[in-house]
Amino acid sequence: MVTDKTDKNERSERMQRIRIGMTGIAVVLLLILLATAVFKGLGIGGGNDVSVAANGEVEGSGDEPLADLGVAPGAPDNGAEDAQNAVDAQSAAAALPLQNGNAR
Repeated sequence: MVTDKTDKNERSERMQRIRIGMTGIAVVLLLILLATAVFKGLGIGGGNDVSVAANGEVEGSGDEPLADLGVAPGAPDNGAEDAQNAVDAQSAAAALPLQNGNAR
C-alpha cells in the first residue's frame, strides 16, 4: 500500500519534471524564432558576403567556399587593409594644416 503511493508520487514527479523540461525547450525555441524574425526584419545578420553576378552566378574561386565567405583561416583579410587606409587618411589630414604653415 505504501509502495503504491510512493510509486504514484515518483511517477507524478517524473512527469512534472518532463513537462517542465519540455516547456523550457519550447520557450527557448520560441525566443530563438522571435529573435530571428526581428533580426531578419531589421536586416541584421544572416547575410552572405558572397558576390552574385548579374546572371545569378556566385563569384569566387569555387574551390574554397569558406574562403569565399571570408570565414576560412586562409581567407583574405580586407578589414585590415581598410583599417590601414583609414589610418593613412587620418594622418594625411592631420599633416595637411602643418604643410600649409597655418596651424588651426
